Amino acid sequence: MKTKLTVNERFTLLAMLPGASNLRDMLIVDDLRKQIGFSEEDNKRLSLKWSNEKFAIGAEKILTECLQTTPVIVCQEVAGKLSKLVPQTRIEWDKDADGDGAETEFGPRGIEIVQNTIDRLDKEGNVNAEVLAVARKLYDASDLGKKRSDKPVLAK
Repeated sequence: MKTKLTVNERFTLLAMLPGASNLRDMLIVDDLRKQIGFSEEDNKRLSLKWSNEKFAIGAEKILTECLQTTPVIVCQEVAGKLSKLVPQTRIEWDKDADGDGAETEFGPRGIEIVQNTIDRLDKEGNVNAEVLAVARKLYDASDLGKKRSDKPVLAK
């Protein structure tokens, strides 16, 4: 199955792929990571920029509220503790350079691995908007919904 994946979909899929499994599946996952990942040419063309934010997700709002009612020294201590909990990485790119996305080809086992990951995230209640977009794209580009014995949420 071939489909085009945008930069955001590629990052989402890279984050979703399993980090450990059996040897056969990990060889397939490794091939998928190489195909979905970003080459030097991609980095230049897309002007990818990575930055690590000092504050945890939502920490800026907490710090702002803290400063309205609490001495600055206490708020700085709170911000320092928050930044150690969940640091946020921000990735920016030239959206116009992404165009329709990069063509990606999935073999039957690669599709199954991604589907199993989506199923696991679904059972855990961890399907966010990005995962949903990837799942819809893969369902639209393949016969996943028709081939599964159980009815997937996104079946047509």
